[in-house]
Amino acid sequence: MIKWIPFQMEIMHQLGPHHLSTTKSLSCLPKYSFYFYQAAENALKAETGPITLPTIQARLLQCYFLLGRGRINQAYSIFGIIVTLAYAFGLHRNHTPNGSQDLVDIECNKRVFWSIYVMDKYLSSSLGRPQVLREDDTDQV
Repeated sequence: MIKWIPFQMEIMHQLGPHHLSTTKSLSCLPKYSFYFYQAAENALKAETGPITLPTIQARLLQCYFLLGRGRINQAYSIFGIIVTLAYAFGLHRNHTPNGSQDLVDIECNKRVFWSIYVMDKYLSSSLGRPQVLREDDTDQV
């Protein structure tokens, strides 16, 4: 089962205030969102070891945050890292369940891949750039 790790929590803290800022009592929170973004970025940079799904999810959340802030070119830059990590992790491959794999993990992998796929379509159409994911390299269903 996938566990939430600290930098994912930091990113959720940065996204939450941004989208909840219409409430009067929470109107002061967006100024802290960049602080949480930096804390998450520092945690991601310090991460070592094998690629994990939470790392990819955290980077994807960073893209959503940057898009919400109107920083589409910075989001596109981070998105290139996400695609590289997704390919290395094997998200682009269809995995059939066997005795050692949890169905929840397989479904999470699929959902993260398709979130990346949709983000790729959005960024490429918004910026007029070619898509980063190549459909010929993907057998995910």
